[in-house]
Amino acid sequence: MSIWEAQGPGVTLVKPCVDAEKDPRRKIVGFIIHYTDGNFDGDVDWLTKQDDVPVSAHYVIGRDGQVAQLCRIERVAYHAGMSWGDLNPNIYTIGYELCSNAKQEYKFTDFQYRFLAEHILWVCKKYNLIYRYPDGDPKSTRNKAYWKEWFLHSDGFIIGHSAVNPHKPDPGVFFDWDKLLQMFQQRESGSETRQPAAVAIEPKTFWKKFLPKKLLTSKK
Repeated sequence: MSIWEAQGPGVTLVKPCVDAEKDPRRKIVGFIIHYTDGNFDGDVDWLTKQDDVPVSAHYVIGRDGQVAQLCRIERVAYHAGMSWGDLNPNIYTIGYELCSNAKQEYKFTDFQYRFLAEHILWVCKKYNLIYRYPDGDPKSTRNKAYWKEWFLHSDGFIIGHSAVNPHKPDPGVFFDWDKLLQMFQQRESGSETRQPAAVAIEPKTFWKKFLPKKLLTSKK
């Protein structure tokens, strides 16, 4: 079986991770944004290694043009961590890891915001979703009952990891949510155009080895 191709615009590397699975409950309705604590190469290597504790993400976004896809969006990646029994955030979301570290003060580049906006819009178009922040706030932690409504009945949302896990700070206080919305608006208005990126594919043997809508403010 040949390796799969990159999904969405701007991906420069496909490197399949070990920790991703098919799940009949998989339903893409949202996007969760994380940050790492390293650099692009190290982050990709760490998220694709085999370990006793499953961890993965769909995309790793470098600071200056590099983007790796680690698993197909139809598969469940282990990126959101916290699970409320039968309500597992991973089943319903796509996980994006933004490369940053303490030396960079956990701040982010224009490229990272642009990629997020463009790629999320691509997914929204593919699955007929809306990009929005739940009740206008992508950061506040809420309980299982609240998220159950969003996961099971919404048609799109964007949040930080901290919103579903109070023990996680990412994407952190320096992530500019307003700037991300401006990027969405720019792309929908056609004020910026994308240059296609070359895609590098990891060797097939690796994969074979491990193979088993608009800016809206919503109401609850």
